[in-house]
Amino acid sequence: MDEGLDFEGFLGEGSSLEGDLRFQGPFRIDGRVAGHVVADSGLWVGPMGKVEVTTLEAETLVVAGTVR
Repeated sequence: MDEGLDFEGFLGEGSSLEGDLRFQGPFRIDGRVAGHVVADSGLWVGPMGKVEVTTLEAETLVVAGTVR
C-alpha cells in the first residue's frame, strides 16, 4: 500500500483524534480519526485505520481500512 513512501505524519494503531486534522505532506492513519480532515497531499488509511468524518478533502486517498 505504501512501499517506499516517506510519511510526514502518522497516527498509530491505538491512537485517536477527534476534531480537525489538516496536514500538507503524506499522512498515514492506523488509529481512529473523527471530525474534519483536509489533506493538501495524500492520505493513507491503513488496514487498522478508522476514519469517521463530516468532511474529507484529499489530493490522493488510499484506503485499506474504513472511511465513513
